[in-house]
Amino acid sequence: MIAISKELLCESLERKIGLEDTISSGGKVVAGSLKAGTMLFPLGTAVALANLLKRDKEPSEVDHDE
Repeated sequence: MIAISKELLCESLERKIGLEDTISSGGKVVAGSLKAGTMLFPLGTAVALANLLKRDKEPSEVDHDE
């Protein structure tokens, strides 16, 4: 299990993230172990969460002036 920032999680939708990038950005392997050089990408719930976080960062398409 890996804990990463929401920014890095959103980035992982666009490209695989190296374990070194994860650790250097404050991420942690909190259960299990990974070899150096491992490339990470989200699956399942992590993809859903990343998409929600990414959507929340985008400007709203709702016109609040009406």
